Amino acid sequence: MNTHYIIKNFLEVKASFAPDFNSDASKVIYMNNETGTSQLYAVAREGGGLRQLTDFPDYISSYSCSPTEEMIIFSKS
Repeated sequence: MNTHYIIKNFLEVKASFAPDFNSDASKVIYMNNETGTSQLYAVAREGGGLRQLTDFPDYISSYSCSPTEEMIIFSKS
């Protein structure tokens, strides 16, 4: 079997990563690169209600959910 891969195939892989719960654990916050850059998303813990939280031209590099309030701190590159 002779399979060829090009770098473009790897760059176009979409992924979700770095999940965390919000302060009351009702939502899962995570990063996803569906738009071409990593952005923050939230989805209800029980499913449904997907919402994109950020929309920047540069990517979100890290984030942290407040343990006591409905706030997220993040950094972008």
